[in-house]
Amino acid sequence: TIHWRLAQGLPAFYEVQISTDSTFQSVTQTRTTTITSAQFNNLLPNTIYYYRIRAVNQQGNSPFSSVGQQRTKDK
Repeated sequence: TIHWRLAQGLPAFYEVQISTDSTFQSVTQTRTTTITSAQFNNLLPNTIYYYRIRAVNQQGNSPFSSVGQQRTKDK
């Protein structure tokens, strides 16, 4: 599960992307959520996944956040 802080303004929702590539040339999964966390399923064990988040509202999309990373647990 990835957690982040509430964006300034009034985001309608957040878009969260994960990838095994830090440059996001290939996005593994994308989630949209109205809360400040997102859970991803069916990930490879013991693998580093990179993530980035942006807020979306009627005025458009914010830039993506800085890239973070998390390693999944061994099975």
